[in-house]
Amino acid sequence: MIRVTTRIRKQSGYKKTMDELKIGSIIEGEGPEGTFILDEKEPFPHVFLAGGIGITPFRSMIKYVADKNLNTQIHLIYSNSIPEEITFRNELENWAKSWPNLKLDMTITKPEKSIRAWTELTGRIDENMIQKLVPDFNNCIFWICGPPDMVEAMEHTLGKLNISSGRVRSEKFTGY
Repeated sequence: MIRVTTRIRKQSGYKKTMDELKIGSIIEGEGPEGTFILDEKEPFPHVFLAGGIGITPFRSMIKYVADKNLNTQIHLIYSNSIPEEITFRNELENWAKSWPNLKLDMTITKPEKSIRAWTELTGRIDENMIQKLVPDFNNCIFWICGPPDMVEAMEHTLGKLNISSGRVRSEKFTGY
């Protein structure tokens, strides 16, 4: 099965066209391509830093590892502006409760704009948050996916934490 995940933005002609497709429409595609692929044989814990719809590849990786019941340690730190934008929230929370190899932390950057109260983490993912949530961060592989500005900020932050580039994998989601 192929699943497409997006946030419909009025300024994106591509997303508007996708939104107008009727269920059952036939579309053409290419791929998958690229190197943003989890190697289940890597012995290190993985820290996923997701921003907004950048959760999409991480959701697939987590589902794969959980479905196969692999002994892969994953810590997802997921940032959104408001709680209403947390994509796959129920699914992620259920996996974190039922599968001990997944640790989930979600942070909200604009809780004051939410229609519902948020009592958990707030603020952007930064050096202090990573050090607090991932005490053994020097022994992890970091994965980053989200808007280009977020990915660049995370790459810079991990550099300040002396994480070698060989332990950082990133993917920028453009078209926001």
